[in-house]
Amino acid sequence: MVVNTENLEIFIVSNEAYYDGAIVTMFSIMESNKQGTPITFHILTDVKGLFTPFAKEFSDSANFKFTDPTPYFVDWKFPDKVNLWYFAIILIPQLAETKYPIQIDPDFLCQKDFSELKNLDLEDAFVAGVVDANILKMKAKYWPEEFHWGRENPNADYFNAGLLIINKTRWIELNVFNKTKSLSKVSHKTKFFDQTILNEISQGKVLWLSYEWNIFAQHINNYKLEEECNIHYITVDKPWRNMNNVHAAFSAWLKSSKQM
Repeated sequence: MVVNTENLEIFIVSNEAYYDGAIVTMFSIMESNKQGTPITFHILTDVKGLFTPFAKEFSDSANFKFTDPTPYFVDWKFPDKVNLWYFAIILIPQLAETKYPIQIDPDFLCQKDFSELKNLDLEDAFVAGVVDANILKMKAKYWPEEFHWGRENPNADYFNAGLLIINKTRWIELNVFNKTKSLSKVSHKTKFFDQTILNEISQGKVLWLSYEWNIFAQHINNYKLEEECNIHYITVDKPWRNMNNVHAAFSAWLKSSKQM
């Protein structure tokens, strides 16, 4: 096995409800790490104790760090049905030690080797990510009036925030934390809350990744499973909540969970 000395810094946000999904996401990333690149998982959670046994068990395969995001949001006022877990990813530039940290949602099954991402050069791009297969382009009527760029550019591609490579320098320069705080007050008017806000702030400066980095589970079939891809379980029907779903993508997740 070729060992790469550059570190991959991967952030994952998870509360207790997403613990089962988060550990499979991390396990599958480690299993797919064919180049042996050193990995640091930085888990943003308020239940560190829940994750500690997993971190100890796999300490030979990755380093683990923890941050409780709740103190960062004490003075935020969220609209109904919105909470800090939608927005915790905006803390990543403050916490990251690498130039291009990776953020991944805790509802993935990963077959791609994340080592392929370490040589990306984002230059002035806000993020690298994948076009949202369900949205593609957000129609102008779905952008609240406070989202000027989105309303003026309804034909711009719209990224899914489930997997992002973040340009730490650009996020700090653009003051993403405070901009998001301001726009979060109207996030209930948007589709997908933080995701739409980040698309607005990005103003289309995105390095686009190929679809196999973030394929939605409902688009998976047996043929796709034979390819290397990352499966994203975007609906409320999560595989750890529905063990009886026989869809190919759900069966693949269950198989991975049993290998841990």
